[in-house]
Amino acid sequence: MKNAGAKLLVVVTVFLLAGSVAVNHLNKILAKRFGRESLEQTAVVPSAWRPHELNITYGKGGNPDTAKYYNTHNAQGFKYPRDIPKEKPAKTIRVFAMGGSTLYGWGSEGLENYGNHKPLANDESITYFLETALNKEIRKQFPDWSVEVINAGVIDYNSAFHLVYYNQKIWQYHPDMVVFVDGNNEFFGMKPWNTFDEYRNTGVNVVNSFNDRDLNFTLYVGSRYLAQYSSVFKSAQYKFLSKWLEHEAQTVNRIYELPDTLDGFEESYDKKAREFLRTYAELKTAIEFDGAKVLLFLGPQLQMEDEKLLGPKDHATLIQVRKDQNVASAKVERGEFMRRVRARLPYTFETIGFPYIDVSNLASEGERVDGLYIDYCHVTPKGAKVYADKMLRSVKQGVLAAIQKGVG
Repeated sequence: MKNAGAKLLVVVTVFLLAGSVAVNHLNKILAKRFGRESLEQTAVVPSAWRPHELNITYGKGGNPDTAKYYNTHNAQGFKYPRDIPKEKPAKTIRVFAMGGSTLYGWGSEGLENYGNHKPLANDESITYFLETALNKEIRKQFPDWSVEVINAGVIDYNSAFHLVYYNQKIWQYHPDMVVFVDGNNEFFGMKPWNTFDEYRNTGVNVVNSFNDRDLNFTLYVGSRYLAQYSSVFKSAQYKFLSKWLEHEAQTVNRIYELPDTLDGFEESYDKKAREFLRTYAELKTAIEFDGAKVLLFLGPQLQMEDEKLLGPKDHATLIQVRKDQNVASAKVERGEFMRRVRARLPYTFETIGFPYIDVSNLASEGERVDGLYIDYCHVTPKGAKVYADKMLRSVKQGVLAAIQKGVG
């Protein structure tokens, strides 16, 4: 048996060495044929295995003509036009904005019905317009001070990710304020769900798939490695990724599930809301522990706009949204349910003392601005500016308070 085991070990060792030589040789051939580019250039917007933060190399090395729409992440993993040190420069107020795809500035590429918009560039985002306006305002009174409004938005997000992201990273950058632009990914549902347990973290799925020796996961990892050398494997990795995600990384996401009735709505919604209130209460405690102020803004939602105030483009988009989100079997009209939720949210956040401001309507009776929305909640550069203008007054108060504290 010992001799048989030794022979087997020799065979396996020789096989692995031969395989290693073959792979290295193949890599050289592929690199020479196709060139070599960063592996992460082929990845998605969130960080590969930590989806609560951004992929810092997403968009780098792409088409120079469209780079401004994709190469938007700085070295620290924020959607911001320049790198920032952990220590703030003197006479600087640092505001971090956290939220989902609306704050990030997601587009509608591949969706012809919604105009096939590219993601917003850094100089088209909500945070850009807010930072610009804040600096203009505060320098009237404090010309030597400046404000940074750093976009820490990540697509496909919820409060559980907020809590992880803040405690893992953002607090180290010494924010004076943390503002949230939230709502679409979590508030407009009724059935309770555990954001930590049911919204699976990618890392957990990776470990489980590795331990289970999952075939699709193995093929995905292998093709992902070779994607840095070959356009063939660059395409193949996504096919294997999709196959893997179909059964290994399914997320339970009950947002937008409509109730069967609005009878007893307040009591039912209060029960559901305790799930996300738990994490917002923890966020408030953590942020205030670090000496920063916290503020939550309800994100824009096209279905809650007054139709009479919408321009032709936005009205056409609303019709398309209703068509796409209509559920024939629904017993409750979606717009009415969302309005009920919206009316309940001030009380909901008051129960935990979390400062909450509803600036979710972009259309107004004043200056008519058309083309505010890309789809149901994502905004155009015009919409981003309108939303930032609505945030300005409240954020400015916090910034001025921080400056007065710094002035002493």
